[in-house]
Amino acid sequence: MNNSTITLATRVSDGIKAGVNRHWRYTKDLIKVKPEYLLTVSVADEITKGFSNIHGIDIEIKLEEPTQLIIGNLLIKALGMKDYFKTERPVIDRDGKVDIFLEASDERHIVEIKNFDTSATEFKKEVIRLQQLLAVNGWKNPLLSCNVAFPTIRNSKEWINKHLETVLMPDDVSAIPNVEYIETGEEPEDGIPAFYVNVVTLEKKNA
Repeated sequence: MNNSTITLATRVSDGIKAGVNRHWRYTKDLIKVKPEYLLTVSVADEITKGFSNIHGIDIEIKLEEPTQLIIGNLLIKALGMKDYFKTERPVIDRDGKVDIFLEASDERHIVEIKNFDTSATEFKKEVIRLQQLLAVNGWKNPLLSCNVAFPTIRNSKEWINKHLETVLMPDDVSAIPNVEYIETGEEPEDGIPAFYVNVVTLEKKNA
């Protein structure tokens, strides 16, 4: 299939499915993926296949990249090295590391991976941090999308929309929830017969 027809969200969703399947092969358990890093690696593997008009060979992926390094990357790309040193660094509420940071030519994208049934608190904290990263340099930076992905036992689209309403910057950011139903073919006593893959994509409205 031509990469131009495949979105980053699709690659992320396929990666979550692959990670859950891999964990089943390892442990015969589908309720919780341990370590969660399995999901991250599986998603990264899928992204290397390419998406939109980007060939996989042109993508550079960094796992567990510190937030401050990402901010530096965005500012240098947006301003150039000279002005970068003159610019005040933005304050991000939640520092730490980002699961997947990918570079492709002039584009940057972030993917955060959560395990089964992430909490509302964790989800909202992640959305807030990703919006702050999108807003670096007054929204003028090469970060085109931020994605939060996680599997759930039940359909969580209403849950996602409810919590997005409480933290989303409606004038500056659009949020696109993609929810996919997956049948595992397993019996309840062996794991779970089905689950959902959720990928919430945040994008700047006026990018």
